[in-house]
Amino acid sequence: MSKLSMNKSKDLSNNLLMETEVAAGTCLDTITQILNIIKDNQEMLSAIDPLIISLVNAVLKPEELSFLENGMEILGCLTLYQDPISDSVSVSYTHLTLPTTPYV
Repeated sequence: MSKLSMNKSKDLSNNLLMETEVAAGTCLDTITQILNIIKDNQEMLSAIDPLIISLVNAVLKPEELSFLENGMEILGCLTLYQDPISDSVSVSYTHLTLPTTPYV
C-alpha cells in the first residue's frame, strides 16, 4: 500500500471517528432533552431509568472522558427529577472517581 493510500485511509478513519463521536454526543443530548420533557412524570422516569442508567455508567468511566459532561447531565436530571432517587442512580455516584493524574 502506498503512503498516499495509507494517509487517505487514516484520514477516512479519523473522519469516521469524529462523526461517530458527534453522533454519540447528539444521542446523549437527546436523552437529556427527553428527561427534561418528562421531568414531572414519575412513572415515565421510573420506566426509563433502567434503560439509560447502564449507558450513563458507561460514559462516566474515567477512560470515556469524551462524554463525561453528557453523562453527568443525564445523571443530574435523573437525580433532580426522581422522587425518590432510584437505587440505580444512587449506585452510579459510587462509580465516580477523581482522576489520579492531572488532565491538561
